[in-house]
Amino acid sequence: MSLPQPAAARLFVPAQEPHDMVRFGDLRPLADGAPWSVIALIRPQQVTWHGGIICRRSGFQAGRHQFSFWLGDGALALGAGDKVRQSNLRPALNEWSIVAASASPEGCDFYIGGSDGVVTQESLPGLQSGSDNEAEPLRIGNLGDSFPGLIALICLVSGRLHPLTVRSVCAGNISPLGLPNLVFAWQPGLRGDVDLVSRRVPEIRGTRLWTGQEPLPQISAAAPAAAPLRVPADTGFLIAGHSHLFALGALQGYKGGIDMQPVEAGGVRGAFLMEEWRGSRSHDYWSTLVRSGRDRPVFILYNGNQHYGEFMFSSEAFDFLEHDADEPGAAPLVPRKLVQAYFKRTLPELNRILGELRGGGAGEVYVVATPPPKGNLEPLLSMVRGSPYFQALAAQRGVEIGASSFTPPHVMLKLWRTLQNVMRESALAYGARYLPVPAAAVDDEGFLKAEYHADITHANRHYGALMMRAIGGALDSRAA
Repeated sequence: MSLPQPAAARLFVPAQEPHDMVRFGDLRPLADGAPWSVIALIRPQQVTWHGGIICRRSGFQAGRHQFSFWLGDGALALGAGDKVRQSNLRPALNEWSIVAASASPEGCDFYIGGSDGVVTQESLPGLQSGSDNEAEPLRIGNLGDSFPGLIALICLVSGRLHPLTVRSVCAGNISPLGLPNLVFAWQPGLRGDVDLVSRRVPEIRGTRLWTGQEPLPQISAAAPAAAPLRVPADTGFLIAGHSHLFALGALQGYKGGIDMQPVEAGGVRGAFLMEEWRGSRSHDYWSTLVRSGRDRPVFILYNGNQHYGEFMFSSEAFDFLEHDADEPGAAPLVPRKLVQAYFKRTLPELNRILGELRGGGAGEVYVVATPPPKGNLEPLLSMVRGSPYFQALAAQRGVEIGASSFTPPHVMLKLWRTLQNVMRESALAYGARYLPVPAAAVDDEGFLKAEYHADITHANRHYGALMMRAIGGALDSRAA
């Protein structure tokens, strides 16, 4: 069976900022708790971890779907509430396919119509649409990342369509635009991308319109996909994260692709998830963690230096009150909520990872605290002033590094505690746990003890040994 080429479609490109998407604000096509069906005409060009087709979800948080339909690692998937149903049906790359799914409390069905005819996977465990309280606008072409290719049509139906009806649609025998109980229909074209049911006009971000008179557009060639990482069956836990991973024993000079480095904690064999360190982590790194973390405890050391990056240099004195009962000092005060809001803006990626781990069936997930600041950085000031990294950082902040001093230690400590509290809140919001800094590592004021200092922003391997014992303790308590 060969599907006719559509008259128009929109091209969505993944892994770029800002994300490509089409957004319909304040559009609620489905009632809470309703059965539903979705049909789309798509032409994917790549396999990505989360290629969104259509969704509404609360606070842009994975795992809190009102309803979602996407390609998860190339296969059709549905989400509603905090539940995910992943099929094993994969539409062909660089071919037009009609894909569909139906969901109700009684079961979920998936369908693909393409060059191989109509293929189905039916009677997966049931779903019903979740609550749309505080849900984001309805989005096309994005769910954590943008769809990897072209979308030419999306129809949403209230109710679980009969399998014979869906098969006829996927075979090209019935137009989905004529289905009963149609609550949303989007077909991009030169006259606009309006919802054909409500006549609402969307906001379009990034994605470009393609018409059938043009050559088919192609996403820029991506690097060849690496073979799926094989995780040894006896790997009892995974540790992943940014630069604070190295204090725990991950090899800082590691070169190569994404791989595992064996480690042990509490008598349990585990692994660090490794990738060549270039100051950050790739999308593939976190996607590999989600895939590899299924049924395993996962420990994440996420960033942790935000208080240094923004506030280490003191161009103007400031302070804030952590608690209402705190006594103000002489420095001008900034609102506590403003500081909290700043740190929350640094965590969307962590929130996405936590949501995907939860939806992907990871075992217990822990957000691991990053080390507190040092009580006295002044002996390091000359080294900081001579560092190209910190010179560039100061220039970005508009600070004259040669004349600056450090933000007072007590303010840096309060900033760190605020960051940790925000990270703890993120962990709890996604059903994860927060693993605090071991008490033995901090002095009476809460600063990192001198014997655990490494460089300005990091702790040393002795600190890492304490944290590995804490990870072992978490594994022991989980097994008890």
